[in-house]
Amino acid sequence: MNRDEKYYDSHAQDVDLEKIASSDDNRELLRMLRSDYCWDSLHITDVTIQRNSDDLGWLGYFVGKSACLNSFTVDYLPEERERTNALFGGFSRNRSISELCITTDIGVDNLIDLGCFLRDNIRLDQLELRNVDLGIERAHTFALGSTSIRKLHFGENNLGDDGFASIAAALSKQTQLERLSLRDNSLGATSCKALEPMVSIFPRLSYLDLSFNIIDDTGLEALVGGLSKSNSLEELNLSGNRLITVEGLRSFSTLFRSENCSLKSLTLEEMNIGDDEAEVCRWTRRAEPFLDYQDPGIECRKLAAMYKFMRVMPQLVADGYWAHVLKETLEKKRKLLLELDALDETEKSARKRVKH
Repeated sequence: MNRDEKYYDSHAQDVDLEKIASSDDNRELLRMLRSDYCWDSLHITDVTIQRNSDDLGWLGYFVGKSACLNSFTVDYLPEERERTNALFGGFSRNRSISELCITTDIGVDNLIDLGCFLRDNIRLDQLELRNVDLGIERAHTFALGSTSIRKLHFGENNLGDDGFASIAAALSKQTQLERLSLRDNSLGATSCKALEPMVSIFPRLSYLDLSFNIIDDTGLEALVGGLSKSNSLEELNLSGNRLITVEGLRSFSTLFRSENCSLKSLTLEEMNIGDDEAEVCRWTRRAEPFLDYQDPGIECRKLAAMYKFMRVMPQLVADGYWAHVLKETLEKKRKLLLELDALDETEKSARKRVKH
């Protein structure tokens, strides 16, 4: 059922929703979108569509015209590409959406429409594309044209190193990025080498997720080289990269000694680095050695955990850095314990005064 925008424009106000909608839910959805009545978010999970109906065409048209819609999520699309194309053809004209999430394959034609949407919608702040199955060829048809995206989740898309190379140039222009996820994309050392110069030129990048890829020691070393030049990164997730060994982890000493280092969270779950080191990684899932807490009790417990971490960490980093940090940490812990003791004494004195 091929219909262009002119057809929808000419019939939008007088179309009988009772006749065009496949279900009561779809009818109510289209009615609300047509009136643009404070509809903030829309989530497509499982659309019931009868044969020869045009629910998705009208849905795309009204989404494209909406000035109120802020969040749009697509978790399901029917197999008929004609209907899917109708949805994305209309959707690509929207200029109000700031959060877009697509977790299903949308086809090459719709990637082109999506590219137009990214290029023209300056309000888009958050983009999540998962299970889109770009692969190498489809990655060539997709370019990140938006310069407004701050949060980009581009995981589980079967990119591989060749596919990532196809979007690397476009990605490097997104210097406004604050959060970037490339998890579960079969990225290896080649992709890490491409990422190395990027992470150092993203002045606001605070979160990087590279979990469940195929990064090895060589890739990690290249990545750390770029991270050592970044003064904004606070969270790094490398979980599930089982090719990284203890030798590879030693490269972190370069990052930790860097004056630019602002890392607060390093996640290393499900790593294949031996029995002794696995124990370290299990409880250092959210190691935060540089955080400060106003509550001495909370900080003391955090330092106790970090003390346990750094007792074992010298096995991984063969230099004197951790010994120095360990000494400083123990001194800070001692002072905090004294402060806690003083607080306890103050509390006891206060209770005595209350009794008297």
